[in-house]
Amino acid sequence: MGFLLRALAVLFAATAITYGAAWTYYARLQSASAELGFVSSFSETDRAASITNIPHPGPAAAAGVRAGDRVFAVNGQPLSTAAEFNAWERRRADSTVELVVFGAGESSPRLLTVRLPETSPPTSSRG
Repeated sequence: MGFLLRALAVLFAATAITYGAAWTYYARLQSASAELGFVSSFSETDRAASITNIPHPGPAAAAGVRAGDRVFAVNGQPLSTAAEFNAWERRRADSTVELVVFGAGESSPRLLTVRLPETSPPTSSRG
């Protein structure tokens, strides 16, 4: 019986460690566009980030970003090369992000401001 309890304790500890490592890995790999609530890829033809999907209502959708839009600049920085796009995607998004966006068939850009929701610090109860 003692062996079984030790084996279950080891299994539980291994599972908890694996889960923690996976969560940390996922949180570090979250792209800037995913944080804002859209999926994008770099378009060599347009020399911009193409919004391919908005998987759920989030900050980008609330700001007016639509699937099919092309993002040419983020916070004043152009996304005209794949290297610039990749550098932006690897960073965490700022709490407020300004996007220069062209929609399908639009002749002039839209300046959209995307705001991430505020994260509240944990409250503690003191007794």
